[in-house]
Amino acid sequence: MRPEVPGFRVTSVSPKSVGLEWDEPVIDDANQASVTFYELAHRMKSSQQTHIDNEKLTLEWTKLPLIYHESTVGKRSAGRKYVFPKLLAASGHEFQIRCRNVCGWGPVSPVVLQYTPGCEPSPPSVPYLVKTTRTSIMVEWHAPVHKNGAGLSGYEVRQSEEQRTEVWKVGVKQQRHDAHHYC
Repeated sequence: MRPEVPGFRVTSVSPKSVGLEWDEPVIDDANQASVTFYELAHRMKSSQQTHIDNEKLTLEWTKLPLIYHESTVGKRSAGRKYVFPKLLAASGHEFQIRCRNVCGWGPVSPVVLQYTPGCEPSPPSVPYLVKTTRTSIMVEWHAPVHKNGAGLSGYEVRQSEEQRTEVWKVGVKQQRHDAHHYC
């Protein structure tokens, strides 16, 4: 008899990775052979996020190299766990697993869906001078190219003097919706 679907769940999530864990399927020793391999598969979900180009996504299932059952048991094993690295922040991912024994592949598990949280955006452009008066200046900058799924809550503008010239730096910080600053 082929193996049953193992229990399968998400154990950790970060902006760029998802950790999964699965149970060893229950084996009826009288009628079933032991599990020899596990096969994990992953695909991205299409997204409404602006930092994800749905045209470039591979929405097909990508299968990992087979995981030998023996490598998941014993004192030195990591157990029945896998971390999918290098995922896009603020994106949806689907995962499946199935088991194999000498009789063949068992059924594929139901899809486990997990969204990764957003992370810090890329830096905004270098600010540039727009207007000056005797008592004030106005600088502007361009928003970050990659927002990485996290909403921008604002900008922090800093002034410093380097080599006798003023340098303005902009970083993302508090709630502010315009991209200029008056001093």
